Amino acid sequence: MRLAAIGFAALAAAVFAVAGCETIENARAAQERNAPAGEEPDVTKDGVAAASAAPRVELSGSMLPDYVAFALTNRPDVVQAELAVADAELALKQVEADGPLVPHLDASGGYSRNTANGRHFTLSHMSGDPSGSLSLDLLVCDFGRNDAQEAEARENLAAALVSLLRVRLGVFHEVSAAYFELRMRDALLEAAFTNEFQYASHLKEAQARFEAQEAQKLDVLKAKLDLTDAQLAVITASNAVTTAFADFMKALGVSADETSRDELMPKDSDVVSVAWRELDATHFSAVDGLEIAKGSSPELAYLRAKLRAASALVDYRVADLFPELSLGATLSFTDRIWNFGWAFKAVQSVFEGYRRTAAVDRAIVALDSAREDLRLAEQDLSARITSAVAARDNAKKSLFAAKVKVSQAKENLDVVREEYGVGEASRVEFTDAVQMYTESVCDRVKAFYAGQAAEAALLTLVGRRPVYVEEKVSATESSD
Repeated sequence: MRLAAIGFAALAAAVFAVAGCETIENARAAQERNAPAGEEPDVTKDGVAAASAAPRVELSGSMLPDYVAFALTNRPDVVQAELAVADAELALKQVEADGPLVPHLDASGGYSRNTANGRHFTLSHMSGDPSGSLSLDLLVCDFGRNDAQEAEARENLAAALVSLLRVRLGVFHEVSAAYFELRMRDALLEAAFTNEFQYASHLKEAQARFEAQEAQKLDVLKAKLDLTDAQLAVITASNAVTTAFADFMKALGVSADETSRDELMPKDSDVVSVAWRELDATHFSAVDGLEIAKGSSPELAYLRAKLRAASALVDYRVADLFPELSLGATLSFTDRIWNFGWAFKAVQSVFEGYRRTAAVDRAIVALDSAREDLRLAEQDLSARITSAVAARDNAKKSLFAAKVKVSQAKENLDVVREEYGVGEASRVEFTDAVQMYTESVCDRVKAFYAGQAAEAALLTLVGRRPVYVEEKVSATESSD
C-alpha cells in the first residue's frame, strides 16, 4: 500500500510536469529572445565599441502603399498592439477556465517520518507514513459572476482588436504625411534651385549691360544681392529636405544606420512640373463623413467596446452581492486507510463594511464615465472631420488658383525679362517678377500635397481603407 501511495504521488507529479512542459518552453524562449547579449562588444583601438552592421533597408522604387506595408511590419507600436490582442485572448481563456461546472482537480502526495518518543527523547526510532489525495471542486452557481467577467473580457478583446486597427490607421497617416511632406520639400528645393538659376542669369546679364554702359552699377549690386538671397533660400530648402527625410525614416521605423536617401526614396528629377498622386479623391461632406465615422471609426468602436465592458463590470459587481454555491469531493490515502468525502458549500459575506455595495456604485460611475467619453469623442471627431474636409476643399481651390497664378507669373516674367534686356524694365520690376513666379510655383506644390495629406487625414478619421491610385500628375492638369 505504501508503494501504491508513492506511485500515486509520482504519477501526479509526472502529469503536472507534462502538462506544463510546453508552457515552460514558451516562457524560456521568450526570455531568450529578450535577454541582453552575453558577449562583450568589440572595441577598436580608439576605445570605441564597434557596433555590428545593421541590415540595410532597400526600398528604392517603392510608392506609398509599399512604404505603409513596410511600416506596418516594422513599427514597434504595431507589434505592441498585436501583443495586446494576444494578451486579451489569453485573459478571456483564463476567465472561461474559472466558469461554473468547470471541474478543478488537485492531486497531492507525500511521505513523512516521525519519532514516537515516550519518556526519553531519541532519534533512533522513526516510522514513516505515505499520504496522497485527489480532490475535485465544482462551482455549481455563482449567480452570474463568471458570465459578467467573460462578457467584460470579450469586450476588452474587441477593444484590443479595434485598437490594433486604430494603430494601423495611425501608421498609415503618419507615413502618408511624412511621405507627402518629403515630396513637397523636394519640389520646393527644386523651385529654390530654379530661383537661384534665374538670379544667376540675371546677374550675368546685368554685368554685361554694365560693361556695355547700358546699366548702372547699382543694377549689378542688386543682382548680386538677389543671388545671395536665392542661395540662402536653397540652403534653407535643403535643410528642410533633410528634416523631412528624418521624419520619413521615423514614420517607417528605420534608423539612419539602416538606410540612405538613395536606398529609401531617391528624389525625382521633375518634382516641380510633375507630382505623384497616391490617394483617390474623396468628395463626402463633413456631415456624411461623420456618419461614415460612426460606423467605421476605430476610435469610436474602441470606446463603444469599453462602454460595454463597463456595463459588464456592473453586472459582475451586482452578482458579487450573492453567495457562491460549490460542490467538492476528496479521495485521500494515509498509510493503509483510504477515505472518501464530499461536501456542498454556500459562501456568503454577511458584512464587509459596505465594500461590495460601494463597488457597485463605483462600477455605475465608471459606466456613466465611459458613456460620456464616447459622447465627447463623437463631438471631438466631428470637429476634426469638419476641419479635415475644409482643409481638403481649400487645398483643391488653392491648387486651382495657384495654377492660374503660375501661368500668369510665368508670362509676366518672360515679358519683364525681355523688357529689362532692352532697358524698358527696372531691376526692381525684374526682382518682383522672379519672386512672384517662384512663390506661385511653391504655392502650387504646397496646395497639391496639402490636398493629398488632407485625403490621408480624412481616411484615418473616418476609418476607411485607403484607395491608392499611384499616378503622375502634370502641373497643367486639373486638381480633381
